[in-house]
Amino acid sequence: IRARSPSRGLGDVYKRQEEDVSPVIPTENQILWLDALDMDTIEFIAATGYNDTSLFVNYVYKLIDKSPSQNDAVRVNSSTAYLPQYFRLRLKSGAYNNASIQFKGYYQSGLTLSKAMDIGRTDFSVYIVAYSVRNASYNPNSNYQFMGDYNTPYSGSSKYNISFGVEGGYKHLIFNKQSASDYSESVKSDVVNEVNKWGLYYYERDRGRELRLYDINGLEKREESAYGGTDINYNSNQRFVIGGSLNQSYRNGAFFGNISEVLVYNKLHSEEERL
Repeated sequence: IRARSPSRGLGDVYKRQEEDVSPVIPTENQILWLDALDMDTIEFIAATGYNDTSLFVNYVYKLIDKSPSQNDAVRVNSSTAYLPQYFRLRLKSGAYNNASIQFKGYYQSGLTLSKAMDIGRTDFSVYIVAYSVRNASYNPNSNYQFMGDYNTPYSGSSKYNISFGVEGGYKHLIFNKQSASDYSESVKSDVVNEVNKWGLYYYERDRGRELRLYDINGLEKREESAYGGTDINYNSNQRFVIGGSLNQSYRNGAFFGNISEVLVYNKLHSEEERL
């Protein structure tokens, strides 16, 4: 994610996929930064290799968090049948860029954060750069989460039941979900999510006021009825999964696609601060 120049704000935030430009990433209140373009923050589980002359491929064991929280994301399953894969394309210049992590559409192909994240009782700004794919086997109903911890059962556990993802083909932020049919504290876009292309997914909680969704052009949808959702107390046993599914036992809600970058702040970004 890169800040737009000369004026800041939502814009060419994933230009970094194509160009080598200097980052301008705010660090105040930053609690997670997973960055597939920074190869020094990726630990691999297998020998490096290429499947053709322009594509570098490897299995991912860990993504090292670049934020002060040191909340690394570690593979759920050690089998290469489930492990997410790192891809990096060769640009016309001969340099390698366009790096991302490809998830395979299983719960087990996700990466689990090593620490709880305290965003259930705060404002938050969450940026995710992802490439969504519609797949008849893995996400036929276009229900998947890029990051989250909600799956059945919804209660009696340490989960916050929060999901940053897509439901029914629409961008959706779900907060404090208590049952399969509970969307009382959520915001859903009115615009169908475009697949088979890179996109910015920006989710925002304005505590006590509203939940909001943004796309690359700015505000996409706001939901005021839940007043930003009911606060969820911090639980040290809570863990978000990156690229995992909504259910641990089967593929329903699995994310099949690529994620390049995840940034989380436990504060609201002003218009000037937005990436």
